[in-house]
Amino acid sequence: VMIIIFLISLLAAGGISWAAEAALPGDALYPVKIEVNEQIRGWITFGPHAKTEWSTNLAERRLKEAESLAAENRLDADTALRIEQAFAAHASRAQEHIKTLEERRADPGAAADIRSRFEASLAAHEKNLSVFAAQNGQSSQYNGVQPLILSVRATAQTLASTSAAHLSIATSTADGMLNISVSAPPGAVISINDETTDPDAWEDLGDNEEENINIVET
Repeated sequence: VMIIIFLISLLAAGGISWAAEAALPGDALYPVKIEVNEQIRGWITFGPHAKTEWSTNLAERRLKEAESLAAENRLDADTALRIEQAFAAHASRAQEHIKTLEERRADPGAAADIRSRFEASLAAHEKNLSVFAAQNGQSSQYNGVQPLILSVRATAQTLASTSAAHLSIATSTADGMLNISVSAPPGAVISINDETTDPDAWEDLGDNEEENINIVET
């Protein structure tokens, strides 16, 4: 009998957890979604790549919730503020994870891919929220959603300004000299995997002070 009760309880808990995934701020099951489901998911997510993916996913989940509430005309100023605070916290952690993944340099392409997809996602969400704000320009909801839009925009700008350019050099000239043309934003870090016979061949590339570009050998 105890086993049956345990199984029924387990199934019931699983059903509640599954149903909570669709919950929005203000719904009865929303605390289950963020305090149970997301916490457990974070605990069982291992490895820097997976953790980085999950951290960006959390930030995006908050924005999707805001859009769903807006579509249901439920995005009031207080709710928008709580979502903005949660988004900002998730986005900050996401950027830290991306930076850590880039610094490991084990797979620079993976970090760049996550950063690029996160930037694109933020741009899409900002557009969606801006449409909602424009449609409610004379209402209190407009003032409520503006801080969230600005937070999303600021995060996207930060990601863009700190994006890293990664080059993989597979060939060299006969005299060991490299001819490379790079386009990168100020502050970018260009990682060069030098496979030339001359270890000093890439040094001249470091003279980019006026462009504020840091070049490092990996």
